[in-house]
Amino acid sequence: MRRVWTARCARWSCGDWAGFAQEAVQRDFPGAIAFITIGCGADANPFPRGSLELAKRHGEEVAAEVKRMLDGRLTPIRQPLTCRMKRFELPFDKLPTRDQWEERAQQSGIVGYHAKRNLERLDRGKTLPAALPYASAINWRWSFSPAKSWWIIPRV
Repeated sequence: MRRVWTARCARWSCGDWAGFAQEAVQRDFPGAIAFITIGCGADANPFPRGSLELAKRHGEEVAAEVKRMLDGRLTPIRQPLTCRMKRFELPFDKLPTRDQWEERAQQSGIVGYHAKRNLERLDRGKTLPAALPYASAINWRWSFSPAKSWWIIPRV
């Protein structure tokens, strides 16, 4: 699993700090498979940032912390991983009118981009989605004890 990081000021892309952390953990623990999960902090970026070297440094710092923790006292996880998921749709409140899409299409950035794509769909005679497909995995968990669990809630 690897996140992709692209620097706005550069013309290359590479594994970001999470990818470098994964590589460093696997380097330090041969045979291990590192699984990097960001959880609800996916938009939180380490500071300072903006270069390949900083991304590598942050990855090495995370790997060093993993090593420090693994050198300490570990508690075995005896409960099995349980996985349950339910797919459903989250209905949108009220879709914009064509005039509103045309107004939004004049904006720059992601708002204008999506407005233009939606206008193209309408021009082809297509309807716009009225709901967002979603998956609830609130029941995916590792139970560490009856009082402690790790919950995974992915967006599909």
